[in-house]
Amino acid sequence: MVNANFDITIDHAFNGNGHPAFIIKIANQFIEINIYISIDQVEELQKITTDSVAYIQAGESANSPVHWKKGDDGEIYILIGEDCESWDIVLTISIDLIADIITGINDLV
Repeated sequence: MVNANFDITIDHAFNGNGHPAFIIKIANQFIEINIYISIDQVEELQKITTDSVAYIQAGESANSPVHWKKGDDGEIYILIGEDCESWDIVLTISIDLIADIITGINDLV
């Protein structure tokens, strides 16, 4: 179980194409990752919390796609890179943090 004490901040933003988006900041004392997710991709992000979906692609970080992959241990792997096999950055978070992110986005809608 991940216990990295991540803080999340969510706000309105614009993605790299200038379209309305949300910025999701996931941070602790060691790392901060900023993920831009378009309004159209929020519904896709919600799917990762279901039992039937193990992988989605939603958002952009560091000019790369963001892949959300559910591990066998129930954790969520945020993989930043071209695909979920050849990524450059990975962050492991709990499924509870995904629920907090979705709630935060819904509070802004």
